[in-house]
Amino acid sequence: MKEHGAAWRAGLRSGDRILRVDSVPVHQHTHQQVVHLIRANPSTVLTVQQNSSRHKTPITAPVPVNSEKQRQLEVSKAHTVRLMLEQEQKYIRDLRNELLKVPDVRKQAQLESAEQRCSKLQHEIDTIIAAQTDNRSAVPILHVRSQSSPEHLDHELPRNQSCLHHTTEKEAWSRGTPPPGTPPPPYPHPAHPSHPAHPAMRTQPCADPQRAIISMEEDDSPASDNSTYSGLFSNLRSVRESKARTAVLINWLLGERRCACASLLLVLTDSYRSAAGVTTHTLRRWAYELQSTFLMPNAVLQLNGVDENMANEIEHVLVNEFDKEELLRNVFRKARRQAKDELARQLSEFQVKRQVGLGTLYGPEDAVLERCDVDKAQELVVVERLMCQRLSAVAAAGPAGSSPDAHNALLAALVAAALCLHCRPSSVAAAAGGARASFLQRDKPYKQRLKQMAKLHPQPYVVRGHHLQLQALTSVGHCHHCDLVIEGLAPQAYVCADCKLRVHRNCARDVEEGCCLDGEHHNNRISRFMDRIHSNQPGLDSSDKKSRKSSGTANFLHMERSFRKMEDETPWEHTLTPAAFQGDSRREGSTDEPSAPDVDVDTSDTTVKEPEKETNWKGASTGARGVNRAESCRERDAPRRGKHRNASDPNRLTAHHNHDLEPGAATAPSGSSSSSSLSSRSNESNTVAADQQASQSDWSEEEEPLAAQWSDSLPAHIRDSIVLSARIRKRQEVIHELIVSEGSHVRWLKVLGVDFLKPLERQPALLPADELRALFPNLPGVRERHARLYSELRTVRNDAQQHVVRIRPVADAMLNTLGDSGYSSCLSKFCRGQRMALDALRERRRKNKELHQFLAGREQLPRCGRLQLRDLLACVWQRLTKYQLLLESILKTVAEDVCDNEECDSADDIAQLKKALTVAKEVLHSVDTAIRTAENEHRLRSIQNKLEVRIPGGVGSGGEFEELRRLDLTAHALRHEGELSLRTDTKKISVLALMLEDSLVLLQREGDKFVLRPLAQPSHSVLLSPLIRWY
Repeated sequence: MKEHGAAWRAGLRSGDRILRVDSVPVHQHTHQQVVHLIRANPSTVLTVQQNSSRHKTPITAPVPVNSEKQRQLEVSKAHTVRLMLEQEQKYIRDLRNELLKVPDVRKQAQLESAEQRCSKLQHEIDTIIAAQTDNRSAVPILHVRSQSSPEHLDHELPRNQSCLHHTTEKEAWSRGTPPPGTPPPPYPHPAHPSHPAHPAMRTQPCADPQRAIISMEEDDSPASDNSTYSGLFSNLRSVRESKARTAVLINWLLGERRCACASLLLVLTDSYRSAAGVTTHTLRRWAYELQSTFLMPNAVLQLNGVDENMANEIEHVLVNEFDKEELLRNVFRKARRQAKDELARQLSEFQVKRQVGLGTLYGPEDAVLERCDVDKAQELVVVERLMCQRLSAVAAAGPAGSSPDAHNALLAALVAAALCLHCRPSSVAAAAGGARASFLQRDKPYKQRLKQMAKLHPQPYVVRGHHLQLQALTSVGHCHHCDLVIEGLAPQAYVCADCKLRVHRNCARDVEEGCCLDGEHHNNRISRFMDRIHSNQPGLDSSDKKSRKSSGTANFLHMERSFRKMEDETPWEHTLTPAAFQGDSRREGSTDEPSAPDVDVDTSDTTVKEPEKETNWKGASTGARGVNRAESCRERDAPRRGKHRNASDPNRLTAHHNHDLEPGAATAPSGSSSSSSLSSRSNESNTVAADQQASQSDWSEEEEPLAAQWSDSLPAHIRDSIVLSARIRKRQEVIHELIVSEGSHVRWLKVLGVDFLKPLERQPALLPADELRALFPNLPGVRERHARLYSELRTVRNDAQQHVVRIRPVADAMLNTLGDSGYSSCLSKFCRGQRMALDALRERRRKNKELHQFLAGREQLPRCGRLQLRDLLACVWQRLTKYQLLLESILKTVAEDVCDNEECDSADDIAQLKKALTVAKEVLHSVDTAIRTAENEHRLRSIQNKLEVRIPGGVGSGGEFEELRRLDLTAHALRHEGELSLRTDTKKISVLALMLEDSLVLLQREGDKFVLRPLAQPSHSVLLSPLIRWY
């Protein structure tokens, strides 16, 4: 059935059945034959059986018999609910009057409960009114009786809906007049979509003749509220010019749980534009607070209708034109226009509330508001009462479904809006539950807030070497940890004073990247180090409290992999070969070592002062003369910027061939080269040149390392011809890893000696001799033993047939070194005091800036793999754990069954390998015991230095108490330390228990001191001695 076709106009519908055509039965005819019969005559009579489901109506609940009864029922229901609402409003007014006289917590709770009931009743009334409007709009616009004859339907064309809106009142009435006997149903005429506020489009008597009829139960037609309302809230201008009406509107929006972002933004931006005595820097801080909270995509209080273009325009002004105060004050022009449109729509809804008598639910009566226009004192009372009551309600409700950030931002906006509407700060603080941060804070209260925040974390807040300081952003910035936009109230971020790493305040504790810059290297830091960025796992911090074994093993494995990568990219001797760089292709400032005086350093960039971009770490000029990066690196910068990775991560390996490492070359960063820094560093040039020459001679005899993979280390003819089982191939890979990692370990030990120990010995002023011996007690002996082991392993590999190593030579080589009587004591001596020495070094680096600069420069050498000194020192103990893992892996590839195959190993070979594994475990246990003993001794010494013995007066000087005075903890061995709670008759006493080899000592803490005194027992006259011995 084609809609609006000839058959459709004749009255046929889909599903009908044609019985006869001009009295001719057509039961046996096809569809084409019936169409031919109909078209044969100009006038055809059809006998049709209509579809039975065409007139069926669904079974519904009891409904009124007609629309008039339905309207009367809705009016009666609305009247009843309105009476209930008026009763609740009267009860609320009485409660408020009583609370003004005498505050009462119980009455306050009753008031809140009554307000919730009023909100429910109002919602029910709105539902009824909306249902009435829907019922009226569902009726056809013009009522026309159905034509009884189908032949007349051909002349009835469908009317265009748009034409009906432009017909005159006379034509609409004449065409839509119902015939006699037809009841007048309500036929509302809908407003034109493009002109929703035009009165003529709402009140056409021709379209809805019933609108002029008002029953006795109604005061006015609900649908004519917008057109007839002319009260105090008739237009947006009058509302915004009155503080009291603005407070009433905000109170209604928040009370109805509607979006109040538009009204709050208009109030805040009004104060922002008219603020007097404010610098442009403060205006930028205010502007970014408002932009990041209201006008950015996915903001916590995002304004409806905000797009990315609007945010980009604001960002452009804040970054590039912030020095123009006029532009800065009008930066929210488009945002205010969007907020006014949103508020106008909300105001039209509020007018309906006022019209139906619900205006006094969220504010005073009209007479009070009119008095507020002339009496400013009365206006202040009304505004303060409304804003403080709503502020206290929002603060007490909590997030309640929204995010904590959104709730805190709403509270801050409400506090700022109340202050902008001239509420007393003391009243606002009391309503908000205390002093809170808010928008548009002046410099003085903002600095006071910074001092309060600094008490929690004294500035600078040090995390993984970063000296973090609070900073207020003035343009869009991302967090280097979570990669999200930093938004909200200032100060929004922690920024490192050295490398300018920027993170959320909540992300400061989770920073994983270390800082490698000091206070002197600020200029162009990102540009100088951008080409050093490589994806890498962050190193372990000294304050990390993870398991030493698991973290140490993982870090060591990572060191080996990174070192192999460096070997594959460029040999060690190539990094020391002077390279001929021309012009801008040479990248200056590869390390932080002092430069030689005969080197030309480009200092022209120090004379150029760029405008300070304090919040945008991308502000460093990539085209500065001191950068001189290769084009390939510049091409990599674009996709990498989106990740916001920190360029100062010291744990990212650098193995590029263009590092400037030749003797006498400039190694100080050009970005920080000034006349003062160059003159201060030139005094050390002779020492630096000697260090570089010694370093070159030390590394000149370096043996070429093996390839990282076993298959890559084999010659081509052997690799193509050799055939091994999977078990033997796995064994060869593990043995190859043992040899390669041993070579890497020897190189790390060489780095410690060449790049740290020898330079520190030549400069005794940097580090005292006793602390230097504690850091490197016997490094040459450790290096000599491991170098001998590496040489034996290389010999075993070279002597093996087709480089397929047997397990017996490997086990013998391991036993020759690990089984040596002096090996365990040698490594124990090196590792036992390492933690205490590193703690002392960290404290000295914090106090001695020259030592910190020297060690930071050494740690940035490519040979160090961007690893810090503490990570390099840990490789000695970590290597012992690696031996155990590798030998166990080799043992897993051994076949225990006896066979004649060449791949099977003899029992003696297997026993020798197991012996080597046992010796490796014993060495590790011995070193761990030495470390634990040294740390326990250090702990006892620190407690002894802070120990204070107190004997109460009146107690006899018996031998037991004399023993307390003579107690020397350093003469004992600590077995265990822990906290204990001693329960007496009245209270609990927390003590520190030290279990020695022959006694138990109970100490009490008082600040930084440890007090040793007898413990009183109220139920006993005898004091409990804090020293308990067992024999």
